[in-house]
Amino acid sequence: SVTVITCDSVIRTVDRYEQGDIIEKIECTGRGGTRVEPVFRYINDNDIPVDNMVYLTDMGIFDFPDTAPDYPVLWVSTDERCGDAPFGQTTRIDPAA
Repeated sequence: SVTVITCDSVIRTVDRYEQGDIIEKIECTGRGGTRVEPVFRYINDNDIPVDNMVYLTDMGIFDFPDTAPDYPVLWVSTDERCGDAPFGQTTRIDPAA
């Protein structure tokens, strides 16, 4: 399964897709500050099993969790000027491409 969580400064949507489900569109609502801590807290509070996380972000983040999770995290940044996350691996993409 894949769980897609959208978040700006708060959790906006949580959608779970099972094997065979077609993801036609992921809509991002909100906009207003980049925070990642709510996503990690939501995962912990709801006991969501995570094998791997891919986090798409502009990396304008100041609230990384104090402790790295026990699963791999790939940060995919849309802003090449920002540094790497304090845990996991960080890569960059050009959103206009």
